Amino acid sequence: RHALLRPATKDDIEAIGAYITHLSGDDRRTRYMGTVTVDYLTSRERLARLYDDTLDYRQHAAFIVELDDEIIGVAHAFRIDEAGTYEVSFSRRSDLRGQGIGTQLKRMLIEWGEMFAQHYYATTYRNENPRMRALFDRFGFASKADPDDPSTVIYTASVADLVQASERMGLRRQGLAPAA
Repeated sequence: RHALLRPATKDDIEAIGAYITHLSGDDRRTRYMGTVTVDYLTSRERLARLYDDTLDYRQHAAFIVELDDEIIGVAHAFRIDEAGTYEVSFSRRSDLRGQGIGTQLKRMLIEWGEMFAQHYYATTYRNENPRMRALFDRFGFASKADPDDPSTVIYTASVADLVQASERMGLRRQGLAPAA
């Protein structure tokens, strides 16, 4: 069996809603910072906004991992300022922890950032998520405590540094060229 990593489309809305409901409560809490309900996360309006209205692959990109026609991972990058900083996030199905899905989603975000000449990535995660911390550390993100919330960490990195880290780890796909 092989998983497929690809750009998300509006045709994925229903499957992404099902994916979110299948995440464990703990994974939903750490991914969404414990601030939103499953009903909100899977609401038709929210999913349409994310996967139809704003998904342009310039200001907002999303990628999914599918296995046997089921979504098992999702990644996003949203532009948050004029300097070219994107907030990135990703998750994978709870029962597939430790199988490299997060690494592949991160690789896809980095390749997309390089191809479209994005500059910086930033994200915020809970301190209690050691696998996520290890993944961001492995890719070379700088980390600092969130001054507004001591239970979270802010990670930042330039896309150029992430490209170099991906090359060192042997995660680059062949034949990709950066945007001119």
